[in-house]
Amino acid sequence: MSILKKGLAVVLAAATVFTFAPAAVYGVAAQAADVKDTTEVSYTVKGAKKTAASDETFGNKTNTNTAISLDTVVNKTAQISVANTSAAIYYMPEDSTVVSTNPASGTSTTVTALKSGSTNVKVTIGKAHYTIPVQVSDKGTDVVKAQVNGKDVTEIDLDASTSTAANAIKSVKITGTSQNNLPVAYDLYDASQKNLIAGNSNAIASVSTDGTVTAGKSDGTVYVKVYTSNSNARNIDGDYKWVKIVVNKDAEAIISAPSVIRLDFKNNTKVDLSKIVSTNAKNATVTYTKKAYAKQNVDAFNITGKELQANQIGEATLVINVGKGTDTRATSKEVTVSVVNEITKAVPVITVKPNVRLTVGSTSALGATTSATGAAITYTSDNNDVASVDATGIVTAKSAGIATITVKSAATADCEEGVENVTVIVDPQTVPAAKPATVKNVKVKNAKGAKVSVSWTSQGGNILYRVYKKVGNSKKWTGKNVTSARTTLSVKKGARVTIKVKAYVKDSAGKITWGPKATTAKAFKTDRK
Repeated sequence: MSILKKGLAVVLAAATVFTFAPAAVYGVAAQAADVKDTTEVSYTVKGAKKTAASDETFGNKTNTNTAISLDTVVNKTAQISVANTSAAIYYMPEDSTVVSTNPASGTSTTVTALKSGSTNVKVTIGKAHYTIPVQVSDKGTDVVKAQVNGKDVTEIDLDASTSTAANAIKSVKITGTSQNNLPVAYDLYDASQKNLIAGNSNAIASVSTDGTVTAGKSDGTVYVKVYTSNSNARNIDGDYKWVKIVVNKDAEAIISAPSVIRLDFKNNTKVDLSKIVSTNAKNATVTYTKKAYAKQNVDAFNITGKELQANQIGEATLVINVGKGTDTRATSKEVTVSVVNEITKAVPVITVKPNVRLTVGSTSALGATTSATGAAITYTSDNNDVASVDATGIVTAKSAGIATITVKSAATADCEEGVENVTVIVDPQTVPAAKPATVKNVKVKNAKGAKVSVSWTSQGGNILYRVYKKVGNSKKWTGKNVTSARTTLSVKKGARVTIKVKAYVKDSAGKITWGPKATTAKAFKTDRK
């Protein structure tokens, strides 16, 4: 190569380096700027997951990360976790006398309260910094749960006590639990949650001391406050949960449908839903929608009007929506739709009661049958605390609530496995109320001042009393309701007063049942003093 050509080659090479290298560098820089930082710093506050923002996000502004609340009595620890990063992670409390962090590095750490005060935990991830506020109190706070049949609840639908529907649920027991084993109490409030209802009972509902809520005659909304009180001896503040109680005059519609609908993808199965779904709701509109839970395939089937058709292999959920009927309220039911490649066996028909209603302590035989010849039938309950079932299908009611009994017909050479569900509603055991009788042994005597004391033999139980009086020759009686077998009445000094007493009972709906008759009137002349 000539000297000229060599020189030109060097110049071109240099030009190449000079011209293209910066472009490559700029391209890399632009690409890096487009990569989103997915690092996540998370922790839990009062059961809710919180994600912290970095100090760089706030700049010179005030840190608005939610503070971790701890105490040295009950809630002593919290967890901070870091995800989606390969950088080194370190944790450091600003005031190590208030909280400690262990371990000091890694993808998570435990923050432990040491004494009351406020501080921050600094989380360093590579060159990024996160500041998480921590507040520590010397007084703990209880945590209350409100559950029905072991499941957390915030709202309960009941049917009015006047409902005659077969599936009416008029009473349910709320079980309140305390994290620190404090006594749990129940109070009834109006729809505003501000006004305590006297006697924990009104026309809409009542709540007993054990958390049993019973519907009254009127529809409407009330709230039950499930709470614990402060325990000064243990330095723990109480907690509470609200449970909304909705009492309906119209019963919930009953929807009858298979527990599982199987479709054949290969043969493009179609099903007319109007032939396998029915409801007792009169003049109600029935519509169908679909949804998919985790690991389900929302495209497994299609719905056109009332026609269900296989679309892809997999499972999804069919939602049957029944609107308000003439005497029923709107409701819905979910059914699993399973689409398989090809159905080579028949699907058995299981005949069994769709609903069973029992009282605590009673039993019922389900007596399920299957169209699959020789198939074994098994029974299982999803809530043995409410209703258990034995191998022969005998259901035993144990406590008030709702349970679902799953009835299975085993697969055979000719049939697939079949499944049906039975809803079991268990009502509380009714204890006959004491009946009011004629009041006996009424005694009247002078009390201090212009008063007389009246006493009689108590009938016990839930018996209440009304004490009547009239003065002199007046024909007008005035009455006073009392809960115990004695009371004091105001009268004029030296007046002749006549007393009689009648017993009665009042149910949760406010209905009064009187005793057979009042006592024989007793006349009494008061002191003139």
